[in-house]
Amino acid sequence: MNKDIKQKDLVLDFLKHRGTITQREANIRLSVSRLAAIIYKLRHHDGHNIKAKTITVKNQFGKKCHVAEYHLDKT
Repeated sequence: MNKDIKQKDLVLDFLKHRGTITQREANIRLSVSRLAAIIYKLRHHDGHNIKAKTITVKNQFGKKCHVAEYHLDKT
């Protein structure tokens, strides 16, 4: 099975069941290191309506940083 297809399936399934995903979650839970590239393929190649918003989180050093949080738009 093509690695990209498997990762796309993992990310899409995660979004359907969990609602949102960030790069950190993708790394830890799915072993996906290039989430933005997979989101691009899901949007532009497969036609899924995935939206992003910027959220503020604390990094491992306790500093605030901004990251993208992706979710399926059901409208």
